[in-house]
Amino acid sequence: MDNFGASLRKKAAFRRLSPRKRRIIEEMSTLMSGKEPLQCIQIFLAYQMRMENEGIRFTTDESALLKDCLLEMLPPQDRARIEWMIRR
Repeated sequence: MDNFGASLRKKAAFRRLSPRKRRIIEEMSTLMSGKEPLQCIQIFLAYQMRMENEGIRFTTDESALLKDCLLEMLPPQDRARIEWMIRR
């Protein structure tokens, strides 16, 4: 899952995020580096809860950006199996 952060940084929508949101996402991306897909999903879900607890709200487009980049990085067999977990 080393490409999650790289994939995000290439997108204009990511560059338009507030510095606080970008910093948290970069931190999450670093934790995902070198991890198995299921571990990355767990990190992603944990960070969603953390951001919610800290009052950080993402717009619908920002949330879609994160989820799409995460799904892009998963192998096809994992993508179909895990997609329902993050599509809410």
